[in-house]
Amino acid sequence: MTCPHASTTTLRWLYGDLDDDGHTAHIAGCADCQAACEAHLDVLGAMPAAPVTRPAPRRRLLPAAIALAAAAVALFALWPAPPPVPADTPPQASIDARLDAIDDALVSLQLELALDPEVL
Repeated sequence: MTCPHASTTTLRWLYGDLDDDGHTAHIAGCADCQAACEAHLDVLGAMPAAPVTRPAPRRRLLPAAIALAAAAVALFALWPAPPPVPADTPPQASIDARLDAIDDALVSLQLELALDPEVL
């Protein structure tokens, strides 16, 4: 094919993307564009009709992401600070004291949940 329109403008015209009466006249006098139309019409005729489907509605994740971020900030801000450790305490003792405080908090939470089954 030597016509530059055979693989561009003619295909757009064939698929309905281009309303150009001048191009209709061009196709009538151009063997390359006529051959491109015939080849595409043969392929389209052999293909089964595709069902029309609507795209699934998109979810709006932004409000959920904002709510999740706000909850994380609130949790971080309201989380109790570990008990203060004296400055002369060795580092391992500081870690042990923090772990003990976490253990105590977990035990009290377990007791609270065990006493009030409606929380779950």
